[in-house]
Amino acid sequence: MAVMLACGASVIIALVCAWRWRGLSRLPATTLEPEAAGARYAARVALREIVIVIAAGMASGLLFVGPASRLAMRLLAVTGGDAAQNRITEAGEVVGRITVGGTIGLVVFVGLGAGLISSAVHGLLRGVLPAGLLGGVVTGVLLLIVLGSTVDPIRPDNVDFRVVGPGWLALLVFLAMAVAQGVLLATYQARLSHLVPLLSRRWMAAAWLLVLLPILVTGIGAAVLLVVGASALIGTRTSLVHLLDGAPVRRTAQVGLGLVVMVSLPGLVRAVVEIGSM
Repeated sequence: MAVMLACGASVIIALVCAWRWRGLSRLPATTLEPEAAGARYAARVALREIVIVIAAGMASGLLFVGPASRLAMRLLAVTGGDAAQNRITEAGEVVGRITVGGTIGLVVFVGLGAGLISSAVHGLLRGVLPAGLLGGVVTGVLLLIVLGSTVDPIRPDNVDFRVVGPGWLALLVFLAMAVAQGVLLATYQARLSHLVPLLSRRWMAAAWLLVLLPILVTGIGAAVLLVVGASALIGTRTSLVHLLDGAPVRRTAQVGLGLVVMVSLPGLVRAVVEIGSM
């Protein structure tokens, strides 16, 4: 019971913070310090963006994704009825048995990893998404469409959907979690952009420690560094920002994103149909 109360409190705190920061817009580095030529200024700006993306991913992953995943599993275990209890899940866990160690592992590895990746994707795509909360909602839905049926959380070949359920409830829960995570990312990144300065040499080592710590813990360094690095580059270099601000390029990027969604939709529809019928 204590574990579930702690997870519930964490989710509430995460959502309350997002509500409080809902009106903030993302603050570009050029509003903090005029743009200057040279690699040093570009490195400072890029590192600031990377810190914002990773800090937002860590906060949302640890406060929301991990605890909400535990709450979702418990809900689906209860609604699965007596037949679901004490059965073994895909991850090797026992349905209905809640442990502190298992919850910590879920929050750290699943929550932190998902938070980092989704934050990096939101940072990378924010130039072609609607501003503010709507952009966060779109990010959450896009991630669910493109990755949900192939990676997680709505893979139809996941045996857990045959153990707990019902399927339609699982779909609603994971949709709500995806949308909420997108909103959290939009608000957290906006809030952090008002807090994180252009880093001086004194703070460089601490910033890199923040960057490397979650990557070392989760073991997803290559993917996160690639996406976050591209996000920082697009988000900080003035020439690229001006390029993406152009209507033709922005429209082309949006069309490309739409094609990715169209390619992914058949798999999502199959997953929804299969899981919904369980």
